[in-house]
Amino acid sequence: MKKLLCILLTFITYNLYGINTEFVWTGKILTSSNNPIPKASASIRTNQKNIIFIADEDGGIAISFNNYLSTDSITFTCIGFKPLTISCNELLKNTQIVLAEKTYNIGEVVVKPHKLKIINMGIAPLLSLLTSGQAYNEKLVLYIPANGQSGLVKKVRYNLRNSLFFSKGDVKHFPVRIRLYKKNPKNNEPGEDILKDIIIAQMPKHKKWLEVDLSAYNIVLPEDGIFVGLEIFSYEYYAKIFPKHQKMVQIGNANIFNSLCLGISRKKANNQSGYESWIKFGNTWIYKKDSNFIINIDVEI
Repeated sequence: MKKLLCILLTFITYNLYGINTEFVWTGKILTSSNNPIPKASASIRTNQKNIIFIADEDGGIAISFNNYLSTDSITFTCIGFKPLTISCNELLKNTQIVLAEKTYNIGEVVVKPHKLKIINMGIAPLLSLLTSGQAYNEKLVLYIPANGQSGLVKKVRYNLRNSLFFSKGDVKHFPVRIRLYKKNPKNNEPGEDILKDIIIAQMPKHKKWLEVDLSAYNIVLPEDGIFVGLEIFSYEYYAKIFPKHQKMVQIGNANIFNSLCLGISRKKANNQSGYESWIKFGNTWIYKKDSNFIINIDVEI
């Protein structure tokens, strides 16, 4: 009798709250004039976490997360536009989201001296760029020493080179998770997560750089440096978003993971430079001795 009661309660709960296993939506964020809104974002709070999805330069966006409720809603925002909140179920009926322009009333402006400035830290682009093709379920990070600087991390940038994922021109979205870590004092590997929200950005289709603005998070540059990187999701994650996606592609006589290619440099691949690149596959961080990922940050000092 108790077992039957438990089954009935579970059935009632699932029907009452509309619990589903996963939510997947791809589409575009547009203006009322049908123009794309680059870098617009969509946010949802689920499983006690804020998940932020950032659109690409064409307003294209892919949203995917697990354990959603039919009562969940997603909020679309961008500077210069009015926020729009829509239920997940209603969003599934559409392929586009239209944001209305927002009018700002600007009052009297007082100009004061401001000594803060922006500096760029990390590996800058070089004339001769190499490529590092990556597998699924990998985390790729560059350690950037603080070198006595202090300030707020404003933007992060990742250099992309000849991504296999877009080689055929028929793939619409390739989301990656933005990762920032403190240094683990015990082993100098990537340690505690700095970002409390889950930030997922779309890889650009027409540019060689993915740039993400983190100004809203007021991230203080740690005294002992910072690890900045990307997380590539599983093949199954991308296949949900784009069913035609192939796991492997043939380049010459070799089968290569159909994933992203991140720019690398050998110029500063030594301990004297202070920069270090690390890859995590599974539970182990592996130090790359021969090269560094081309990743850099803007810091307001």
